[in-house]
Amino acid sequence: MNTLSLFRRTSCYTLVAALLLAGVERLPAPISEVESPTPTPAQSAKPKLKSSPRPKPQTKAATEGTTAFDGTWAVTVDFHAYKNPDGTVAKATVRNFVATVKNGVLHGQTGTKGQPNFYELNGTIAADGSANLLANGLTKYSEYTPMNVGPGQPFEYQVTARFKGTTGTGESVGDPKPPHAPRTRIFTFVKE
Repeated sequence: MNTLSLFRRTSCYTLVAALLLAGVERLPAPISEVESPTPTPAQSAKPKLKSSPRPKPQTKAATEGTTAFDGTWAVTVDFHAYKNPDGTVAKATVRNFVATVKNGVLHGQTGTKGQPNFYELNGTIAADGSANLLANGLTKYSEYTPMNVGPGQPFEYQVTARFKGTTGTGESVGDPKPPHAPRTRIFTFVKE
């Protein structure tokens, strides 16, 4: 083999190795308080994956320590009359119950869980007073229920609310599902 051919081959391998190493993303070493031994070359060669941020659970949406709205709240839900697609009407009604807020997390319920006429409201109140809540439960009286469904049928809908000081207001969104118009439900919150 001549020297020129050997030089070209060596140069080619060196260039390929340099390109491969330049394309590898290098991450900084993790900071730790505990002294650890230097990793072996085999451990160092393993590719490191970037972790993507995980979404926080719904109960953590309120800033930890947000206690401005903590306490007991009287909740009134004004269910407006609703015209069903078949022309019948779900009658208007009002429902009252108590909710508690602790560290910005709201929970209120009325009725017996698992039984017809059970109603539950859960969610978080942010430091600025905005709240995203979820109402769910089981129907009881068909004359007050959209589509006149019978007792014991599950329901669920979102509630957007705004709290300020010792009062709050809100409304339901998105139930029943399209193509039907949503039923209007107005929420009033008063801190006790």
